[in-house]
Order: sequence, then C-alpha cells, then structure tokens
Amino acid sequence: SSIKDPEGRPHTNLVSVYENQGGGHLALAQNIFGGTAEQVSHQCLVVEDLDGDLDRDIVVSDGDVTLMVIENLGGLNFMEPRRVPAPGLQRYFSIAPLDLEGDGDIDVIGSSKANSTINIFINDGDGNLAADPAFRVNANLPETLLVDDFNSDSFPDFLTIDFSPLFLRPKGGFNLFTNDGAGKFSTTEPFYTASHDPLPRFLVSGDFDGDSDIDFAALDRYNGLLSVYLNRLVPQPPSADFNSDQKIDFLDLLEISKEWGSEVSGP
Repeated sequence: SSIKDPEGRPHTNLVSVYENQGGGHLALAQNIFGGTAEQVSHQCLVVEDLDGDLDRDIVVSDGDVTLMVIENLGGLNFMEPRRVPAPGLQRYFSIAPLDLEGDGDIDVIGSSKANSTINIFINDGDGNLAADPAFRVNANLPETLLVDDFNSDSFPDFLTIDFSPLFLRPKGGFNLFTNDGAGKFSTTEPFYTASHDPLPRFLVSGDFDGDSDIDFAALDRYNGLLSVYLNRLVPQPPSADFNSDQKIDFLDLLEISKEWGSEVSGP
C-alpha cells in the first residue's frame, strides 16, 4: 500500500473519510490511523454528533479491546483517535448509537462476543464516552445490534443476533431487550430462525406492514435469504415524563401547561 503512517501503525486500523463532491462523486478527504492490532481490524463504526457542535464525529470499534472516538473539528478536519476505557477484554463486534438517558446526548451501545456481554457507554455531553457498569447486559454471544423503539413507548430498545455454536450445525437467533425508561433492560427467551436460514448477519428496522409499529428484517450471511419479522408486541402507552428527567412529577405538568398554553382556540 502507498498509504504511510508516520508512527508505523498498521493499515488494519485505518479509517478513511470521503467527501461527496456532488453528482455522486466521492473523493478521499482524510486517512485516520488508530489502534495497534496487527491481525484484527476495525469491526464497525457509527457516525453521530457526540459533542453538540453540529459536526458529525466517528466512533469506531478498535481492533484490540475497546472503542475509539474521532472528533470532527469541522470542514472534514478530524482529530487523532482517542481511546475509550473499556471494562476488560471486549473486542466489540457491533456498535450502535442511542440516547439512553433521554438527555439529548448520543450514547453508544456495543456487543462483545469475547465475553457475551453488551455494554453501554454514556456520553457526558462533551463527546466523552465512559462505560457504565450499571448498564451491562448479559447475552449469548451477541453479534449485530439494532436499536429502535420496538414497543412504541418512546424509549430505545435493542435487538441482538445471538450465535449458538451447536455441534456441527451452529444457528443464529434473535434476542429483544426492552427498555423500562430508566435504562434497565429486560428480555424474554430468544427466538430462532427457520432451519433454512440459520445464521443471520445484517439487520434493518422499519414499519414494513404499515401498522405504525417497528418490524425488522434480517439477511443471512451464507444463503442470501432476506427474512422479514413483523412486530406483534402490545404497544405501551407513551411516557408521562415530558421533561425526560426519569421522574413523573409536577414539572411534567408544567411542560403540559406550556403545550396547552401554545394552543390557539377558535372564535
């Protein structure tokens, strides 16, 4: 490769940013090196505004054991990656953005097959992520993560693809974790795919049947089958926590009164 890093870091940990110059033409804007793993490359990344400056930053799964944040200073000018301290050996296979606390700051959730856990990294509002052990969730060799509001209660839930290494015939299933609104997640027994669709890899969500709740689709990694799963959960009532402080109190009534006060009655 002709791409050289002055610090000699391996190309397996390279993030490249391309600028859209219009008409669908993309041009390389910047190469960003980070991480030291020789054999394991970056697994995944998400692009979100972490620090509230209206520029989109990058969070990438490091090839070693943690996440890295690449801050966007604007004008396609990115800083050197900074590591996010991780709770032990993780090697995140999938990461996704969500606002866990309802404070308007983008947090990050990551799944680790190394120890069958899902960790959530809380954003302090300035783009600094820190793993919170209170939000650690156990799962069965979780791979891909998909975040959405599956039970229509306005709180972000998440779905995982779980890998079951059965003898000679591994299979993959799904595990749905629903959010109680206080950042606690509960789940039921995992459900598995049909025998002809054993190892799903990619997930996407959407309202596929037009009934106003969130369904999802999964693409199998081997046979190329795309399976659609329709949502049959009972929708939950919207939360009365209008000011998103995780409490229902008189302050929520003030928010309601503001909304009522903004209404214009007829003659």
